[in-house]
Amino acid sequence: MKFSLSLLARLLGRFFVFALACSSLATAQSCFVSAFPSILEFPPSGGTGSVSVNAPIGCSWGASCSGAAVQFGGGSGNGPGGFNVTANANGGSFNLQGGCTVSGGFTGASISVIVDAAGSTSSGSSPASSSANLSSFLDPTGVTTGKPAGQSIFYRGTDAQLHHIYSNTTWLTDDPGGFTNAQPIASGSSISSFLDPTGVTTGKPAGQSVFYVGTDQHVHHVFSNTTWFTDDPTAMTGATLAASGSPTSSFLDVTGVTTGGKPGQAIFYIGTDQHVHHFFTDTTWHTDDPTANSGAPLAESGGRGLCSFLDAAGATTGGPGQAIFYIGTDHHVHHIYSNTTWHTDDPTAMTGAPLAATGSSLTCFLDPTGVTTGSPHGQSIFYIGTDQHVHHLYSNTAWHHDDPTAMTGAPLAATGSSLSSFLDPTGVTTGAPAGQSIFYIATDQHVHHIYSNTTWHTDDPTAMTGAPVAATGSPVSSFLDPTGVTTGKPAGQSIFYIGTNGHVYQIYSNTTWFANDTTADTGATLATF
Repeated sequence: MKFSLSLLARLLGRFFVFALACSSLATAQSCFVSAFPSILEFPPSGGTGSVSVNAPIGCSWGASCSGAAVQFGGGSGNGPGGFNVTANANGGSFNLQGGCTVSGGFTGASISVIVDAAGSTSSGSSPASSSANLSSFLDPTGVTTGKPAGQSIFYRGTDAQLHHIYSNTTWLTDDPGGFTNAQPIASGSSISSFLDPTGVTTGKPAGQSVFYVGTDQHVHHVFSNTTWFTDDPTAMTGATLAASGSPTSSFLDVTGVTTGGKPGQAIFYIGTDQHVHHFFTDTTWHTDDPTANSGAPLAESGGRGLCSFLDAAGATTGGPGQAIFYIGTDHHVHHIYSNTTWHTDDPTAMTGAPLAATGSSLTCFLDPTGVTTGSPHGQSIFYIGTDQHVHHLYSNTAWHHDDPTAMTGAPLAATGSSLSSFLDPTGVTTGAPAGQSIFYIATDQHVHHIYSNTTWHTDDPTAMTGAPVAATGSPVSSFLDPTGVTTGKPAGQSIFYIGTNGHVYQIYSNTTWFANDTTADTGATLATF
C-alpha cells in the first residue's frame, strides 16, 4: 500500500507539473502583441510621439528603443497600454534612424523611428501613421465573393502581407499575399482596390485588383479572376520608385477612354521625386509623369493625400478624362486632370480655402449630374485643414469651398485622421433629394459621419452602436450599398476601420446603425498599418 501511495503521489506530481507547463505554454501562445503605428517620423526638430500596444489582459510586454534617432523611449505593461518615444533633433543632411522593439509572449512588434534631415518638410510623427492601409468595395451581384452579393476588404496584416476579408451570406477570409508570394507591404503604405465585374482587366469571368507599395518601393498589383495572381507594374515599366509611405489611388476604365481605347486601369502614386506618377494598362503596362507633363507643383514630402476618379464623359475635365488631387509643398490642394493631354489648377488658391494640415488625407468623387455640387456637374474633394476641420472643395462651373465641420458643429478630426467619402445620388442614406457622406476619426477616436442632403448634418456611428474606438492613426474605408444587398433593406452604407486590438471592424446602416467585428467572425490575421 505504501508503494502504491508513493507511486500515486509521484504520478500526480508529474501530472501537475505537466499541466502547469501546458497552461504556461497556452498562455504564451495566446499572448499576441502588436503595436501601432509601425513608423514614427519626426521633423528635424525632433519631438515626442506615442505608440499604442495591443495585448490581452494578463499578457505582459516590454518595449525598448535605440538608435541615433532616439533620445529615450520604451516601457512595459500588462494588457493594453502604450509608451512614448522622444526623438533627437537632427541638424545633419541625412535622416536619423532608430527603432523600438515590443516583446511579449511568442509575438512582438517593431517600430521604425525616423528624424528627417535638416531642411526637409516632414509630415511629423503623428501624421506619419495616417495612411489608407485599408480598402473596400461592394460586389452587388457576388461575382467575386459568391452569391447573392458581397463586400471585400483588403488590409495589411501583422505579417506585412495582403489579407482579404469578404462576405456573401457570411464572413470569410483568405490570404492573397500568401497565395501569390507577393512582395510584403511597406509600413505606412496605402492600399487601393476596385471591382472588375466582367473581368475586362483581370481575366474572365470577373475579378478584383489591389495595389500597394511594397518593401522594395515598387507599386505591386495583386488580382483575381478564378484564383489570385500578382505582377509588378514598376518593374514592368521601369517607373520611378514610390516615396516611403506613398499613397496610392486607382480606378477601372471599362471602355478605355483614358487608357488607350481598350479596357484598362489607372493607378497613381507619389514618387521619390515628389511627382505624381501614373501607371495604366490597355493590353500591357505603361507609365507617365502627370506632374512633369502638366508643370504641376511638387507633392508634399511624406504626404498622405492623393485621390482620383474617372470622368468617362468629360463632364468636369473637358472631354473623357481623369482627375487627380494631392497636397503640394505649399499645403494647397492641387488638381491634375486630362482630356487629351494633362492640365493642372489650384483649387485652394482659386477659392481662398484654408491650408491643408501637414499629412492631411484626401478623398474625392465625381458628381456627374451636379446633384450635390450644383448643375451642370461637379466634383467634391475633402481634406483636413490646419484647424483640424474637415473642409470641402467642390466645383460646378467654378471652384467653391465650405466648412462642413463648422456648419455642423462636428468634433475636430484627430491629427493624421484618415478620410473616406461617397456620393449618394438619390439620397437613400442621407435623405432626399441627394447627398454625400464623409467619415473620419475624431479626437475621441470615434468614427464620425458628416453628410448632406440640402444642408450639412453630423452623427457619431461609434457612439450609436457602442463599437470599439479606432486605433490611433487607423485608416477608414467606406462605400454606398444603394439597394441594401449587404446591409439590409432598403439601403445602406458600410464603414471599416481598425480597432486598438488590431481587428477590422465594420459599422453599417440600413434604417439604423450596427457594428460587427469581421476579424473575430473569420479568425483573420490581425491588422497593422
